[in-house]
Amino acid sequence: MSTVGTLAVIVAVALAAQLVAAYRRDDGAARRAHVFRAWGAIAGAVVPSVLDYVINGRVQVLGFGTDGESAPLGFGSIFVGYLIGAVLCEASLVRRPQGPRRVALLDRRELAAYLPRWVIVAQRVAAAAAAAGAIAIAAVPFPDGTSKPGTLVLAVSALLLLAFGAALEVVERWFVRRS
Repeated sequence: MSTVGTLAVIVAVALAAQLVAAYRRDDGAARRAHVFRAWGAIAGAVVPSVLDYVINGRVQVLGFGTDGESAPLGFGSIFVGYLIGAVLCEASLVRRPQGPRRVALLDRRELAAYLPRWVIVAQRVAAAAAAAGAIAIAAVPFPDGTSKPGTLVLAVSALLLLAFGAALEVVERWFVRRS
């Protein structure tokens, strides 16, 4: 079996195990959140492979192609899918009042009360480091015969990475502040 085939089998088993674990939960909202996140991760793993096959006719699993080419950080799509699943779950979740009468909480909720400070800082640093990495690629010498990404593409990639980091924090803050 090829490396890509082995990777495909491992991914299929891991994702199936996540789905089984998500559907086994019995506690309503928590089960729903696990199911949404599991399906989001599956979409993040499968959709790029299907799109690459449909658009380019290239068979690849998480960025590793049967043609020997690979895309660094192909596993990042699983994380992005997981986040999208979590966002969809939170956005569609209806919170029922705990008692017969709703009582307003007058304390302003802040993100730091829900995520440790180091996580917030780590998200910001990761986005900045990814953007800096995209820009740094322009300085890397490429061997002859290898196509070098254009400066405009790298600059746009860096901006998109920064925008993703900022959007992630905006969505987190929105979740915390909503009723």
